[in-house]
Amino acid sequence: MENKESLQPAVDKLKELVNVGDVCMFTTLASDSKITTRPMTTAGIDEEANLWFFTNEFSETIHEVSGDSLVHLMYANPSKNKYVHVRGNCIVVINREKMRHCGRLLWLPGFRTALTIRSYAS
Repeated sequence: MENKESLQPAVDKLKELVNVGDVCMFTTLASDSKITTRPMTTAGIDEEANLWFFTNEFSETIHEVSGDSLVHLMYANPSKNKYVHVRGNCIVVINREKMRHCGRLLWLPGFRTALTIRSYAS
């Protein structure tokens, strides 16, 4: 496992490219091999470059990432000619404290489950 110092340039670059509040197209693969993409708001980016999202615990997103954790996130800002593709493994986290910390401005009733994406280079 890489140490925190060696990851810091990648963490800084991700935080430069993706901001809390940015909307991405969050893509998953269902068990029937159907690709599903939906817009999701980035709720947080932590010091280890994990991206955090919120969704309802009974959503299709939760069902899909429970079967196949690989996800793709596509961000676009055409006015700045900035396009970002993040590929990573998603895990479902039910941690109320983390959700309160990440989602202060993004808290929505009914969205009680957090997803975290550990990104890696394609």
